[in-house]
Amino acid sequence: MTSSHAPNFLYWNLHQQCDEALLLGGMGVETCAHPTYRPITSHKWQHKALLPQSFPHGTKLGLSCWQERYSGVKGTGSASSIALFCVNGDWFNADNEEELGSFSCEACVQVAGIGFKQIEARNEQEIWYMNRMRLSLATEVVDNTQTGMHCLKFGSGSTELKMMQQTKCGSTIMAEFHGVTDSSSRLVKLVEGSNQCLQEAMLGDLPIGIHSTCSSGATAQQIPMEDLPGMLWRIHTKDHEQAGHRLSPSLIDCWGRGAIGKVEMMHLFNTNRAQTAAYVGRVRVPGSIAAQGNNQWHRLSANTGFGWSKSDYPDATETRMCLTYSDHATSSDGNLKVRLRRVDGAGGTVYFTDSFAITWSATGLFHHVCGPWHALAT
Repeated sequence: MTSSHAPNFLYWNLHQQCDEALLLGGMGVETCAHPTYRPITSHKWQHKALLPQSFPHGTKLGLSCWQERYSGVKGTGSASSIALFCVNGDWFNADNEEELGSFSCEACVQVAGIGFKQIEARNEQEIWYMNRMRLSLATEVVDNTQTGMHCLKFGSGSTELKMMQQTKCGSTIMAEFHGVTDSSSRLVKLVEGSNQCLQEAMLGDLPIGIHSTCSSGATAQQIPMEDLPGMLWRIHTKDHEQAGHRLSPSLIDCWGRGAIGKVEMMHLFNTNRAQTAAYVGRVRVPGSIAAQGNNQWHRLSANTGFGWSKSDYPDATETRMCLTYSDHATSSDGNLKVRLRRVDGAGGTVYFTDSFAITWSATGLFHHVCGPWHALAT
């Protein structure tokens, strides 16, 4: 499980979200990899080196235990470290014992509440902590002229829930296991209200979420995690129709009136914050150009720009450009290049330029591709 203070690992947010989806279940995640890469400046490492394949006679090695998790024990007493000596091809300690002898690293005492020992015996101790973690539940269904997200909130009715548009979502739910850990169904407790839980009701012939007093024996409150996105979408549909926005037959409005792009299960370790490092914001810039020739820059939209600062996304460290496009280009035209720059009145600084392959399709094929990540610090 990820920690409250993310180390300087690359793609830490992806590891964090994978952990949560794996523990919640029903999200299609079966395994999560450990972090692999860190920035070269993340910690002091230059003094470290691989151990050689062999050691000359008389070599001395010092060994100690991982202090955060283990204590050194020698015989019946404690020992912070031990020294080993290479003697004619064999290792001995200072007490002339072979190799480590009576020295070992023992786990520190762990104090937990009732029930933890049984869960640990099944090697499922992460569940103990997951039951007590507050999560933020948000959807990104917004009009292209607006910013923010939709957060799960109480509606005007006695049991009604609604998706309220806000700039950021705070802690919303706690997803609890009840005995059966191999099931993807969870009791979803709501942070808002007193002892209120998410409950499955019917809107026509489809399930929708409402809130009701928590009851561990209520089948309708055992929510399959794979059903959660659909339940939230139907809350959106209800709110959408109540606001008078009904879709005409065969009409699909791609600007926030069509579908949920994804459901963010965002971790809030520090519940005093109204944001989380697991969420990455987006800036959408629709536009089109009609141009011929090479080496000419054109604005994607003549009257559209955008403005944001690092303080808008304080946990963000990188940004990238994603395009959906088609073209009439041929092999002699080279790649499509797109750049991010300041307006002329602000100095015209070019932040980065990305190159995208042509489609070779006479506008018959659309590409959807993202460029490389760029550090916000630069």
